Amino acid sequence: VFYTDGACATTTIQEENIDSDLVDFPVYVNLDDLSSTFWSTTPVGAALTGTDIRVTTATNVEVPRELVFASSTLGTGELHFKAPLISSTTDTVFKIWYNGTTTGNYTDSATYGAHNVWSNGYEVVQHLNEDGNTTSGGYKDSTGNNHDGTGTAMTGASDLPGQVGRGQDFD
Repeated sequence: VFYTDGACATTTIQEENIDSDLVDFPVYVNLDDLSSTFWSTTPVGAALTGTDIRVTTATNVEVPRELVFASSTLGTGELHFKAPLISSTTDTVFKIWYNGTTTGNYTDSATYGAHNVWSNGYEVVQHLNEDGNTTSGGYKDSTGNNHDGTGTAMTGASDLPGQVGRGQDFD
Protein backbone atom coordinates (compact mmCIF):
# COMPACT_ATOMS: atom_id res chain seq x y z
CA VAL A 1 0.00 0.00 0.00
CA PHE A 2 1.35 3.42 -0.96
CA TYR A 3 0.56 6.66 0.78
CA THR A 4 1.24 9.73 -1.33
CA ASP A 5 2.48 12.97 0.18
CA GLY A 6 3.39 15.48 -2.51
CA ALA A 7 6.18 14.04 -4.61
CA CYS A 8 6.67 10.97 -2.42
CA ALA A 9 4.84 7.68 -2.04
CA THR A 10 5.55 5.70 1.13
CA THR A 11 5.27 1.93 1.39
CA THR A 12 5.60 -0.24 4.47
CA ILE A 13 6.70 -3.87 4.48
CA GLN A 14 5.08 -5.36 7.54
CA GLU A 15 7.36 -7.37 9.83
CA GLU A 16 4.81 -10.18 10.26
CA ASN A 17 5.27 -11.01 6.56
CA ILE A 18 9.03 -11.52 6.96
CA ASP A 19 10.35 -14.78 8.48
CA SER A 20 13.92 -13.57 8.98
CA ASP A 21 15.80 -10.37 8.17
CA LEU A 22 16.49 -9.87 4.47
CA VAL A 23 19.69 -8.06 3.47
CA ASP A 24 20.27 -6.49 0.03
CA PHE A 25 16.96 -7.88 -1.12
CA PRO A 26 15.41 -6.89 -4.49
CA VAL A 27 11.86 -5.59 -4.01
CA TYR A 28 9.30 -5.55 -6.83
CA VAL A 29 7.04 -2.51 -7.17
CA ASN A 30 3.95 -2.64 -9.34
CA LEU A 31 3.65 0.96 -10.53
CA ASP A 32 -0.09 0.39 -11.04
CA ASP A 33 -0.32 0.95 -7.28
CA LEU A 34 0.95 4.53 -7.46
CA SER A 35 -1.56 7.36 -7.35
CA SER A 36 -2.97 9.43 -10.16
CA THR A 37 -0.81 12.26 -8.77
CA PHE A 38 2.27 10.25 -9.70
CA TRP A 39 1.02 9.58 -13.24
CA SER A 40 0.12 13.24 -13.78
CA THR A 41 3.51 14.40 -12.45
CA THR A 42 6.02 12.00 -14.04
CA PRO A 43 7.44 13.14 -17.40
CA VAL A 44 5.40 12.14 -20.44
CA GLY A 45 7.00 10.34 -23.37
CA ALA A 46 8.04 6.74 -23.77
CA ALA A 47 11.72 7.45 -23.06
CA LEU A 48 11.09 9.64 -20.00
CA THR A 49 8.08 8.25 -18.11
CA GLY A 50 9.20 7.17 -14.65
CA THR A 51 12.84 8.19 -15.08
CA ASP A 52 12.38 10.75 -12.29
CA ILE A 53 11.71 7.98 -9.72
CA ARG A 54 14.15 7.67 -6.84
CA VAL A 55 13.83 5.25 -3.90
CA THR A 56 15.05 5.85 -0.35
CA THR A 57 14.89 4.23 3.04
CA ALA A 58 12.73 5.85 5.73
CA THR A 59 15.79 7.92 6.72
CA ASN A 60 16.20 9.19 3.12
CA VAL A 61 19.21 7.08 2.16
CA GLU A 62 18.96 6.48 -1.59
CA VAL A 63 19.05 2.87 -2.84
CA PRO A 64 19.64 1.39 -6.32
CA ARG A 65 16.58 0.91 -8.49
CA GLU A 66 15.71 -0.46 -11.91
CA LEU A 67 12.85 0.96 -13.93
CA VAL A 68 11.89 -1.93 -16.21
CA PHE A 69 9.14 0.06 -17.93
CA ALA A 70 6.50 2.70 -17.27
CA SER A 71 3.52 3.90 -19.28
CA SER A 72 1.78 7.12 -18.24
CA THR A 73 -0.89 6.41 -20.84
CA LEU A 74 -1.80 3.09 -19.21
CA GLY A 75 -0.82 4.08 -15.66
CA THR A 76 1.33 1.00 -15.27
CA GLY A 77 4.92 -0.08 -14.94
CA GLU A 78 7.48 -2.26 -13.20
CA LEU A 79 10.21 -1.15 -10.83
CA HIS A 80 12.67 -3.07 -8.63
CA PHE A 81 14.82 -1.62 -5.87
CA LYS A 82 17.48 -3.06 -3.59
CA ALA A 83 16.39 -2.93 0.05
CA PRO A 84 19.47 -2.78 2.29
CA LEU A 85 17.46 -4.41 5.10
CA ILE A 86 13.92 -5.69 5.51
CA SER A 87 13.36 -6.40 9.18
CA SER A 88 11.54 -9.40 10.60
CA THR A 89 10.96 -7.62 13.94
CA THR A 90 9.82 -4.11 12.94
CA ASP A 91 7.99 -2.69 9.94
CA THR A 92 10.32 -1.42 7.19
CA VAL A 93 9.44 1.80 5.36
CA PHE A 94 10.61 2.92 1.93
CA LYS A 95 9.88 6.12 0.03
CA ILE A 96 9.39 6.39 -3.72
CA TRP A 97 10.14 9.93 -4.85
CA TYR A 98 9.11 11.57 -8.12
CA ASN A 99 9.26 15.18 -9.23
CA GLY A 100 8.46 15.38 -12.93
CA THR A 101 11.96 16.36 -14.03
CA THR A 102 13.30 15.18 -17.35
CA THR A 103 16.92 14.81 -16.25
CA GLY A 104 16.73 11.17 -17.33
CA ASN A 105 17.27 7.72 -15.95
CA TYR A 106 20.37 6.43 -14.21
CA THR A 107 22.73 4.53 -16.46
CA ASP A 108 22.61 0.81 -15.69
CA SER A 109 26.11 0.82 -14.16
CA ALA A 110 25.60 3.96 -12.03
CA THR A 111 25.67 3.71 -8.23
CA TYR A 112 21.85 3.74 -8.11
CA GLY A 113 21.35 2.03 -11.49
CA ALA A 114 19.91 -1.36 -12.44
CA HIS A 115 23.11 -3.40 -12.14
CA ASN A 116 23.38 -2.61 -8.43
CA VAL A 117 19.87 -3.88 -7.70
CA TRP A 118 21.04 -7.35 -8.75
CA SER A 119 24.64 -7.27 -7.45
CA ASN A 120 23.98 -9.75 -4.64
CA GLY A 121 24.98 -12.97 -6.44
CA TYR A 122 22.54 -12.93 -9.36
CA GLU A 123 24.10 -14.39 -12.49
CA VAL A 124 21.33 -13.29 -14.87
CA VAL A 125 18.04 -11.40 -14.54
CA GLN A 126 15.87 -11.03 -17.61
CA HIS A 127 12.47 -9.40 -17.27
CA LEU A 128 11.36 -10.58 -20.75
CA ASN A 129 9.69 -7.26 -21.39
CA GLU A 130 11.47 -6.92 -24.73
CA ASP A 131 10.90 -8.43 -28.15
CA GLY A 132 13.47 -11.24 -28.26
CA ASN A 133 13.55 -11.17 -32.06
CA THR A 134 15.20 -7.78 -32.34
CA THR A 135 18.88 -7.58 -33.11
CA SER A 136 19.09 -4.21 -31.35
CA GLY A 137 18.56 -5.57 -27.90
CA GLY A 138 16.87 -8.90 -27.47
CA TYR A 139 16.41 -9.94 -23.86
CA LYS A 140 18.46 -7.60 -21.69
CA ASP A 141 20.35 -8.96 -18.67
CA SER A 142 19.79 -6.50 -15.81
CA THR A 143 22.80 -7.73 -13.79
CA GLY A 144 25.54 -6.30 -15.97
CA ASN A 145 27.00 -9.77 -16.54
CA ASN A 146 26.10 -9.34 -20.22
CA HIS A 147 24.02 -12.51 -20.47
CA ASP A 148 21.67 -10.89 -22.95
CA GLY A 149 19.60 -13.21 -25.13
CA THR A 150 18.05 -13.08 -28.56
CA GLY A 151 15.07 -15.11 -29.77
CA THR A 152 15.23 -16.88 -33.08
CA ALA A 153 12.20 -16.82 -35.38
CA MET A 154 9.83 -16.15 -32.51
CA THR A 155 6.42 -14.72 -33.25
CA GLY A 156 4.60 -11.80 -31.66
CA ALA A 157 2.26 -14.42 -30.19
CA SER A 158 5.12 -15.55 -27.96
CA ASP A 159 4.57 -12.44 -25.78
CA LEU A 160 2.37 -13.46 -22.86
CA PRO A 161 1.29 -11.99 -19.53
CA GLY A 162 3.69 -13.20 -16.84
CA GLN A 163 3.40 -13.52 -13.07
CA VAL A 164 5.17 -10.15 -12.93
CA GLY A 165 5.03 -8.05 -16.10
CA ARG A 166 5.36 -9.90 -19.39
CA GLY A 167 6.60 -13.39 -20.14
CA GLN A 168 7.59 -15.37 -23.21
CA ASP A 169 6.43 -18.68 -24.65
CA PHE A 170 9.66 -20.07 -26.05
CA ASP A 171 9.44 -22.20 -29.19
